[in-house]
Amino acid sequence: MPKKAAKVPDPAWLYRRRATVVDVTDGDTVVLMIDDGRDNYSREKMRLKGINTPEIRTEDGKKAKAFLQSILPKGSQVWIETVKDRREKYGRYLVCLYLSVEALELGENYSVNYDLYSQGIADAYDGKGKVK
Repeated sequence: MPKKAAKVPDPAWLYRRRATVVDVTDGDTVVLMIDDGRDNYSREKMRLKGINTPEIRTEDGKKAKAFLQSILPKGSQVWIETVKDRREKYGRYLVCLYLSVEALELGENYSVNYDLYSQGIADAYDGKGKVK
């Protein structure tokens, strides 16, 4: 009788990291200090995956940034899950951002990204345009 194959871990786990909030640039972009787990840290500008908020120069854009700042104060600890090593057109990594490791384990519906979308602050976005 053949042995059962060992379960292969989800490859996304290789791209999950703890981070510290450095700054909120706008309603869908943050600057994070990322901990790679080996005492190596990198400062990166990250784009929240799957959403788009109004431009910062608009009133709604200012509200989106203020909301994100209220849940991500500077210095707060968060968890991120990157989309492999792909960057978007402005060179930012795409991430789902979570307030706790427990939320990370529960999935995207527990992400900050989803909070922005579900509260009507952000539109769903696929990188090409709004998703209807």
